[in-house]
Amino acid sequence: MNELVTRIGKEPKETITSLELLELINKFRIEENKSKLEHYDLLKIIRKEFKNKIAQGKISLSKYLDKNNREREMFELTLSQSKQVLLRESATVREK
Repeated sequence: MNELVTRIGKEPKETITSLELLELINKFRIEENKSKLEHYDLLKIIRKEFKNKIAQGKISLSKYLDKNNREREMFELTLSQSKQVLLRESATVREK
């Protein structure tokens, strides 16, 4: 998780977007010769994992423009929540 904090910017962050988390997960998946995770699959995982918190408004849903200039959804997670999502990844990815 240290990489998560230091890689994203100069100042430690308290939150991470699903896009930033996806970038890190895929970086480590590639090193492990595993297939990349798609953002829409990560969103499904987040929705399943945090169904109640999303319904209560405790996890922020925001928008971004994709490479085709279409509006897409993304979540903003705390570092603790991102760790919870990472528990679904392999031991190698979690370690890194």
